Amino acid sequence: PEWAAAVQKFDFALHLAIADHTDNRALGEAIRKCWSYKRLSYDAVVDLPETLAKAYDEHLAILQALSARDAQTASAAMLFHLRSAAATRPERRIV
Repeated sequence: PEWAAAVQKFDFALHLAIADHTDNRALGEAIRKCWSYKRLSYDAVVDLPETLAKAYDEHLAILQALSARDAQTASAAMLFHLRSAAATRPERRIV
């Protein structure tokens, strides 16, 4: 349970850090708005450990690309993450 909570905190912090540091104001606001709904989902439904682990790995790939200042890879990793999250969303999720 502690691991799941830590992954969720990391997930939230990563997305908000990206929102806070983007030069694209509309993108930053969209991320913040999506995250207000995502937090509701975290509170209402428990994600499977394998789902959290997969998302965590995807987040690390995004961070590695950002750390390397590799915009093309970061963009591809983010797109992969968004599509992966949408494709693996369980029926029972509310967001």
